[in-house]
Amino acid sequence: VNDALNNLYLEVGDFDALTRSIQNYDSINAMELASQIQQHDSEDFRRISALIYRRNKKYEKSIEISKADRYYRDAIETAQASKNPKLVEELLMFFAQNQEKEFFT
Repeated sequence: VNDALNNLYLEVGDFDALTRSIQNYDSINAMELASQIQQHDSEDFRRISALIYRRNKKYEKSIEISKADRYYRDAIETAQASKNPKLVEELLMFFAQNQEKEFFT
């Protein structure tokens, strides 16, 4: 039932309802949904995809999506949640290479 509702939210473009559904219900095929919406035209849906990947401990994929859409705070939170020094270092290197100095303060 939840998967059907999520597909409906996706079809009608209701990213707020989709976000709430993902946050409130675990009985969904989250990885399939994330894969389905990671290439969506809407940044909002791609951001949901990154959230799903983070919640399922697919930190690298989540960070990749967040960086592509310039949701750098999301990428930082994901790197922090991963507790993986390598991911944190790679993200810092990305910021340095792209001269995103505000993320070093």
